[in-house]
Amino acid sequence: RELNIFGSISAIMFASGVMIKDNIPFTCYHYLQREYIPVITNKGVARKFKKRKDIKHFEKITYELTNPGKEMKVTLFLASHDMLGATNKYMENIGLKTGNIHIVPLDNQGDLSESEDWSVYVNEIYNLLNHLKDRYDIQRFHLFLGCPVAIAFALGAAIGTYWDIVTYQYDLQNYSYFPIFRVKDLESE
Repeated sequence: RELNIFGSISAIMFASGVMIKDNIPFTCYHYLQREYIPVITNKGVARKFKKRKDIKHFEKITYELTNPGKEMKVTLFLASHDMLGATNKYMENIGLKTGNIHIVPLDNQGDLSESEDWSVYVNEIYNLLNHLKDRYDIQRFHLFLGCPVAIAFALGAAIGTYWDIVTYQYDLQNYSYFPIFRVKDLESE
């Protein structure tokens, strides 16, 4: 048995991954030029996304860390639109002061290759957040996803309900963000 994943809203797909966790075999597909292309699978590899990796040896991502503290805003910028300015403005408008973890790919900004295994991105993002959480005793992440839905789903599956994360979605009508769910609230579902 295998779950085949398709979706369209990154925040919702992240929540779906959180609920499913990484113990059910699944394959995530990316829609491109009228076809679905498999880009992530955990089939046959237990804990694929959580395999430890030294953050000094990442192959796919890099990051900028500012003002580490108990609450951190995470901007995952793997898509073609950089939301760093908009997320900073949103956090300022709601009066929430956090540090920032801005994650970007080393290459191919906004154009990840469908011929490569996107699981590597998920593994490195998970390892980075896990490392920073432990090093700086981060209590809560505020997650803004600018990434393909396949990566959002698999990252949610890797993280599960273990961390306190508030996930945000962009509101096109108001040109701003809003909190869509908190991972801890999904624990009892």
